[in-house]
Amino acid sequence: MKLNTSNSPFTEKQVTEINNLLQTLTESQQQWLSGFLLANSNDTTSDSNQQQLETEVWQQSQISEEQATSTTYMLQNKEPHIEANQRHVTVLYGSESGNAMRLAEIFSERLSDIGHQVVLMSMDEYDTTNIAQLEDLFIITSTHGEGEPPDNAWDFFEFLEDDNAPNLNHVRYSVLALGDQTYEFFCQAGKDVDVLLENLGAERICKRVDVILIMKKTQKSGWQTSLILLIPHQKVFKVNR
Repeated sequence: MKLNTSNSPFTEKQVTEINNLLQTLTESQQQWLSGFLLANSNDTTSDSNQQQLETEVWQQSQISEEQATSTTYMLQNKEPHIEANQRHVTVLYGSESGNAMRLAEIFSERLSDIGHQVVLMSMDEYDTTNIAQLEDLFIITSTHGEGEPPDNAWDFFEFLEDDNAPNLNHVRYSVLALGDQTYEFFCQAGKDVDVLLENLGAERICKRVDVILIMKKTQKSGWQTSLILLIPHQKVFKVNR
């Protein structure tokens, strides 16, 4: 998706220059630039223009342990105005301590705000017999123990692993994985479900993002914003392995 004058605060000339520059950048250069802009805005902005600059750096939102539990904080960091095309979205979460559930609630609220039809459930509540009929499926899950899914996600994972699991080639998906980097199997449950869905033929909208929630160090993640901007489009993200 390209910037234009309707989805950004930039002039037509600035939009052209920015789009031309972005086309020449590698993925690592884009990540560095977005982090630089975010850091610079934190250092130099006043309260009066903070909201405007947050829009300018919409590609990155910052999640920390404290901020992840704050619905108000997350909803203040909104992406530019877009027109939803009434997608049917299912958000499933696997949560042991509640962090994944709260983020799923926040994400679902944002999707509903812009006009999508959203179903939010924990993985153990979801009727898997309907999974092949889904349009967009978003998974938010933590990792428990030694790389295991949370208790309320076990049945869903076993369903996807079963030899009789359905073909999901009409389903688009993405995964937000939560974890503690001090553990050997960091975000393993999210990594596993990402691969399981891909192996069943589902098409990735946005590559998986692994988020540190337990450590004090923050992890920059544009997952929510990227998905909200990509949902109206049929484009999918392919991962070369």
